[in-house]
Amino acid sequence: MTNRTVKPRGLTTIADPLSRDLVSLVAPFLIAWGWIVVLRRVSPGYAIRGGARDRVVPFFLLGLLSIPLLFGLYFYVLPPMWSNEWDVAGMAWNDIVMVGIVEEFAKWAIFAVGMHRGKPLRSPEDGIVLAGAVALAFATIENVGYAFAYGPQVLFYRGIVCVLGHVTYAAFWGFVWAAITWE
Repeated sequence: MTNRTVKPRGLTTIADPLSRDLVSLVAPFLIAWGWIVVLRRVSPGYAIRGGARDRVVPFFLLGLLSIPLLFGLYFYVLPPMWSNEWDVAGMAWNDIVMVGIVEEFAKWAIFAVGMHRGKPLRSPEDGIVLAGAVALAFATIENVGYAFAYGPQVLFYRGIVCVLGHVTYAAFWGFVWAAITWE
């Protein structure tokens, strides 16, 4: 009896990781494009030019800046809070409380800069839609990271549930912004 190894057909072993990485990089942006279409359709007066519909993509691109801001906050502002990471209370505090607060603050700060600089608020609902666009960008980059770490198969779940969670949280503070600044 001889031991024979069977060579797989199709992609070589070098191409398999490359194709997986390509899917992990491209698929989250395709998912984001679908969500951008949804955000543009739910924006008030979506058929009217000049409303939030035309600002969803610029706010999505602006939202990509929330990731470097997040890392800056984690590595330069909050390092002392991460020092007790190995006890249960410290892990719970960091993973449950701090991660959410820092993520939401990073998204809100980028949204606030865009709202202050561009003055794009045409109706109170615009704040909700544009905040959702910023959160969508954050979730897209987060999905790229999860796809690289755990494989592209996680994108089905993350592309729906996690993106919807980020956009929903952002809708709350987008609504508050609009309610305060709308005259």
